This record gives sequence, structure tokens and C-alpha cells, in this order.
Amino acid sequence: MNRNRCRLMVLLIILMLSTLSCSRKLGYGVVLWSDQDGLASGDQVEILEESRIRSSYILQIKDTKDRFELPTWRVRFFEKPGDAATYAQNYEEFIHVFAYANKQGLPMREDPSTSSSRIYKLREGQEIKVLGKGEKEEVGRFEGHWYTVLTDDGVKGYVFDALLTVYSLNEQQEMIVQNQRDQSDPLLEAFFGTHWRPDTYQDMVRRRQIDLALFRSDYGLYPDLENMTITLKTIDKELTETFDKVTRIGANRYDFAGTSFRITINSDKFISAQYKYDGVEVSQAFVKLSEDVGTIISREKERRADLLQDFIDRGPEMTSRAYGTILFDSAGRFTWIDKSSLISQQVLSVSAGNSGYVSFSNFPASQISSTYDGVITFNFESGETADFLYTMRDRGVSLLYVNERYIVERIVTNDQFFSPIQMFFTFPDKVTEILPEAGTLEEEASAEQESAETAASPETEDTAETAVTSDTPGTAG
Repeated sequence: MNRNRCRLMVLLIILMLSTLSCSRKLGYGVVLWSDQDGLASGDQVEILEESRIRSSYILQIKDTKDRFELPTWRVRFFEKPGDAATYAQNYEEFIHVFAYANKQGLPMREDPSTSSSRIYKLREGQEIKVLGKGEKEEVGRFEGHWYTVLTDDGVKGYVFDALLTVYSLNEQQEMIVQNQRDQSDPLLEAFFGTHWRPDTYQDMVRRRQIDLALFRSDYGLYPDLENMTITLKTIDKELTETFDKVTRIGANRYDFAGTSFRITINSDKFISAQYKYDGVEVSQAFVKLSEDVGTIISREKERRADLLQDFIDRGPEMTSRAYGTILFDSAGRFTWIDKSSLISQQVLSVSAGNSGYVSFSNFPASQISSTYDGVITFNFESGETADFLYTMRDRGVSLLYVNERYIVERIVTNDQFFSPIQMFFTFPDKVTEILPEAGTLEEEASAEQESAETAASPETEDTAETAVTSDTPGTAG
């Protein structure tokens, strides 16, 4: 009795193990388009599990224990191993074959016929995986093949190759076009015919905030087909490399053999360059500007000169009873007489000096630009600087001191300060011209002077502390 029970238990265990062994495998597959290291397109795999939530398979490479997870659309499923093996053998010639669309909206169809339903529209330059090729036939005025293709988001269909570039990649990852018609390459020709500028140039032009330290005619990427060189120069990088040939390695990607450069041409006005500098991989974007760089620079210099001229024409002298007198000359130099209030408020040190030059190289941020006419910087001979947002008035100019921590990449980011130092300078000629308002000006100047003197006085410590935390123009910051 016990012996029979043991035999029954053994049979049950064998049956369970057999069932478990069979359940480990859902089916068999061939990888159509792999995106993982260690798993190649064309590999035959065993499909162990399927996740409907993630729309993926758990795979194991045949005759190995290596497991992977791939989206179901990247794998062709078979119930029998023999069918998978046959498909893999037929697919072998297409493992390294890809294609890309030469036209925006190129239709992908459900069946290989122009009368078949359109199931997808390819973007111009969109890369797709070729799975198979039909017999040559005529479609309209074109002669070619219908290709079975798979998109990079999992749609499978058919595309006629009249407006399709079909290519394979060799062991050196060089692109070999399989349906070559026209030997010219408009993308590459346009690339060599353009001076490419750092993409930051485009932002500066759009914002009308040209930083002349960064925006220069010699900065950019310069491909030279005649001398077979590619040169890059920016504020912190400079290199020139010589290439042997240019190889197309994708829909819009090019390798410059003999150099570290690989170029992706996104459009006729935008590219990205990958290269090595001091052993470090760098990726940088460049643009084609619609206007000559020299013209933009000249216009910016003229703008700054006009801002200076505005101060000279209205002055060239401007006076504040609390903050002294500033004199300008046509060369852009200034002399600031009696600036002791700025010293007491720690805007400047006693060694700053009384003269230097003014510049207009900073800009108010977009959110405050409508409030101010610009930013004026006083560069003292000692090397100290003082920046002010300014607004021109009928009788003078209003200056708001900006601490350097509020200036980021030449942009004044804020004008709301806890204890603002607000100053008003009058142009002497304007005061005499507008006699009815002269009393008002005197009152403003007097209040400004009193505030500055109170903040600076060592004998009224309590009053000075109150002035520092007040919003009255001229208080310490």
C-alpha cells in the first residue's frame, strides 16, 4: 500500500514538473528591431512571459540564460520554433537595413497598394526599420519596390520607395544606399555653404540683448570642403580638424572620418555637433542666422552709442544734491564729484576714484524692461563698478542701484529690493527751462539730500537704522 502511494506521489511530482516546464514558454520569436545591448536584431528568442500592462515580452535568447524585456512590437511572435527559425533565415538580409522618408507626410499603407488605407504619415527624415521588400513594379511614373517597414513607435505597414531612402550599415557603420537615384546630397551641400553660429546667438537676437563679449564674428562652426577641415571657435574652445571623407550614417547624421566630429542636420537653419575637446565628449547646437553677424554687432554698438549720446545731449552734466554731480564726455568717460553718499552706503569704497568710463552692456529682464530705458554701468579706474537701472524724465534721470548679485549673464533679473537706493539727477538746463516745476525739483533734491545725510551720519545711529529699512529714495541698501 505504501509502495503504491509512493509511486503515485512520484507520478504527481513528475506531472507537476512537466506542467511547470511547459508553462515557462509562451512561444518563440525573432527580434525585429533591438534597442538593447546584448540583444541583436534577427536574434531567435524564447518568449517566457507577456506583460499586457507594459505591452512587453520577457525574452530569453535561444540556447542561453540571458533574459531581456522588449516591447511586443519589436518582436515577431511564433507558436512553433520551426516557424521562427524559417522567418529568421528570411529576415537575415534585412537585419541591417533601414530607411528614412524624404518627404513630410509620406504615407504608410495597410497593404502594398496605392489604393490601400493610409495608416501612418512619416515625418521628413524619420528613420524606420525595413522588414522586407516586394517585387519591382511601376507605381504611377515611378518604378520601385514596396517595402515592409516598422516605425520607431511600433506601427507596421508598407511604403513605396519613390520618396524613401533605403540603406544598410556596414561593419564600420557607414551608410550604403540601396535604392540610389540622385547622387547629390542637398543637406550636406547646404551644411558646407553655411557659417554656423552658436544657438545662443539666436536667443540674443530675438531678445535684442546682444552680449558683445560672446557675440563675435569669429565664433562659430566653419566646415571647409575645399581644404577638408572643420573648425570650431567659441569663447572657451578652439580646434581645427582635418577629415578624410564625410559618411552619411543615418537620415540626417554625418560622420567626418579622421575627426571626432559627427553632425546632425536637423534643418537648413539648425544643426547639432558632437565632438571631443580635451578628451571630453561635447554636444553643441548651432544655427544659421538670417542676418550677417557683423551687421548685428554694428547695430548694437550704435545702440549703445546712442544711449551715451542721450546723456550727453541732455547734460553733459547732471546733479543730485544728495549724490553729487556727474559729467560725461563724448568718449564715454565720466567724472563723479562728491559721491560720498554712495561710499557711506557701501555701494563704492573710498578708493574707487572719481572717474572712469560708462558702458551699456547689461539689460533689464523682459518682465521689467518696459519700466526702464536701460542699464548704465559706471566703471571706475580702481576696477570697481556700479550698475543702475535708469529711466529718463523730462527734467532729469532716475537711477536705481542694482547689486551685482541681481545680474546674471548680463541680465538684471529684478528691481524689487528690500532697501532700494533710488536717486534722481537733474540736468541743469532742464531746471531753468521748466521754471514752474523748479520748486518741486528743489523739494525732491532736498528730501534726497536729507535722507542720504541721515543714513550717513555717525551721530544719529537710531535714525540711520530707520532710514536703511525705509523705501524712501536715497536710502541705504
